Amino acid sequence: GKTSVEINGKKAHMWQTLTVCKGDIISVGKVESGCRCYLSIRGGINVPMVLGSRSTYVRGRFGGINGRQLKAGDIIEGFTVSLLGAGLRMPESLVPCFGDSFTVRVVLGPQANMFTECGIQTFLSNPYKVTIESDRMGYRLEGPAIEHKGKADIVSDALLPGAIQVPKDGKPIILMRDAQTTGGYPKIGVAITPDLDALGQAKPNSTIKFSEITLREARKKLLEYRKKLAGLAEKLIRIS
Repeated sequence: GKTSVEINGKKAHMWQTLTVCKGDIISVGKVESGCRCYLSIRGGINVPMVLGSRSTYVRGRFGGINGRQLKAGDIIEGFTVSLLGAGLRMPESLVPCFGDSFTVRVVLGPQANMFTECGIQTFLSNPYKVTIESDRMGYRLEGPAIEHKGKADIVSDALLPGAIQVPKDGKPIILMRDAQTTGGYPKIGVAITPDLDALGQAKPNSTIKFSEITLREARKKLLEYRKKLAGLAEKLIRIS
C-alpha cells in the first residue's frame, strides 16, 4: 500500500531503508492506496519464537506480544544489527500500485463438480465486492449467487490459503493467510499464489473478478513469481 511517513516531523520515503536513532519518532499516516502498509525492522523483532515464527496470530492468541494486537505504550524490542547494507531503495518501476479492482486467477476445483455449469459461469463472469466481514482469515464477497447442484456442504476436509469456499447462500469466501485448516463448504476453485498475495491489499468495496487458469499455467506463474522475488535484492539502488 501507500501512506505518508515522517521521522521527527520530516518527510521520509517508502520503499527504502531508513536509519533511525534512539528517541527518534516515526509517524505513519493513513493508508492512501491498498489496504496495508508494512514496517520492516532489520534483524526482526525480539519476541519468543512460536512454531518457528515471531509473528502474531491474533485469532489464536499466540505469538508476538501475548498473542494480541499492538496498543499504545507497547515496547517493541529489536536486535543489535550492523548498518552495513543500509541506504537502499526499490526502483520506482518495481514499486507496485494497488487500485480498487483486482483480477484473481483460479484453478477450478477440488469440488467444482458440485456446482452447476451456470453457477461456474456466474463465478467467472461477474464482479464481486469485498465486504466489511473480511479479515486475514478470509474475504467474504458480495455479488451474484453461485448455484450448487445439490447440498452446499461436504464432509470437512483440508483447507489452504487461496481456497474459495461457497456456502449455502452462494456468496464466495476467499481464504487468506490466517485461514482455518479444515472446512465443510465446497470449494469452487483455488486462487494462485501471486494473485492471493496481491489480494492482501484489497479493502472493503474493492472489486474482484475471477479468471480461470489451468494447473500447468498456475505452476508456471508460481515459478515466475518466485524468480522475480528472488531477484529483487540485485535490483535495489544504493542511495547516499
